Amino acid sequence: MNVPSKIVVQAPDANNNPVSLPHETSIFTYRTKLTKGTSNEIATLRVYPTIEAICDVAPNFWSTNRTDMIALLGSLRDRSAILKVLLEGGRTVAAGRIAGAYRALGRPAMADEIVDTMKRADHQVREERDPFQGLVGISLGAGRPVPPVVTRVRLMWAQMRDAVIAAFPAEPSKVEDADAYIAAVNERYTSDAYHSLSIEGYSVSEELIERVKSGQWSPETNENDKKQTGAMAAKGYQLAFAEVVKSVRSVLDGADAATVAEEDHLKWFRSMFEPSVAAGLLKPERLAGYRQHFLFITNSGHAPTAWESLPDAKETFFECLHAEKDPRVRAVLGHFLFTFIHPLPDGNGRSGRFLMNVNACRRWVSMDHLAGR
Repeated sequence: MNVPSKIVVQAPDANNNPVSLPHETSIFTYRTKLTKGTSNEIATLRVYPTIEAICDVAPNFWSTNRTDMIALLGSLRDRSAILKVLLEGGRTVAAGRIAGAYRALGRPAMADEIVDTMKRADHQVREERDPFQGLVGISLGAGRPVPPVVTRVRLMWAQMRDAVIAAFPAEPSKVEDADAYIAAVNERYTSDAYHSLSIEGYSVSEELIERVKSGQWSPETNENDKKQTGAMAAKGYQLAFAEVVKSVRSVLDGADAATVAEEDHLKWFRSMFEPSVAAGLLKPERLAGYRQHFLFITNSGHAPTAWESLPDAKETFFECLHAEKDPRVRAVLGHFLFTFIHPLPDGNGRSGRFLMNVNACRRWVSMDHLAGR
């Protein structure tokens, strides 16, 4: 998710003034009476219950935060709980908006039940035709409710795929000579490693990368080499790159790219950090795989998926990757959504770029189209 630009805090003693925060964000303190039973406590904060929040948000929130609203509606398990809140407050406008939203999302039975139940309580409901103010790009259908992160990943994939295809208008061309392709990949190793590690903030040079590659670097016998974080990262990248080349070869030989990516991506990750673990710079448990802790990205307005939701997010991500048959979309959205979820304790950017290349290799996607050349 992205860090919201404004958060509203309700309190009896609030002063109705905004408090400016860094990066063009703010908190608005809103003076209002708090009724009992309208808040949940999460991590010592009193927050709105989900259903109350859905009923109370302003109309434009449904369009400006469309993905959030769809994800929440798709996660609600108890329709009785929704109706209880609507009936208690006689919230006919909210009922009409929620009913319209469910109808747009492919759940007409839910919409009809809301309207009919309100009517039986002598509330006339006018169903809102388009609360999202535009195409939603997904149908919740008649399936079971799912965690918000599941709907979010599915929705983002569905909404972005057409834009990816528009950016890469030329049909991908099939790789005819697998050996030549692999040779071209290996020729680019030094440049690829330098730029990929530099993006991640490591202090490396092409000379260091070549020295590590040629074996003129020995942390086992040279204490200075052992302490070089950049050299450790370069060695890890070399090992991971070799694993990725094996993955690419499998795809070129006919294996399904999504299956290879799902089965191999943790091999790439573990290879990346194996030298640092061996040198004692990282604890062995770092190689376990997916993170089990909160992660903060420096200088970013993006908050990675909560670690408790990672199993659902990862499963949905790979479901989308398997279902997608266009290699352009697989490559671009595979990279983007993997790094959006940020499932690993480190190396997410590198793993995402590896995943992109594995999904683009059997039918080559030319980057020239994206650059306008």
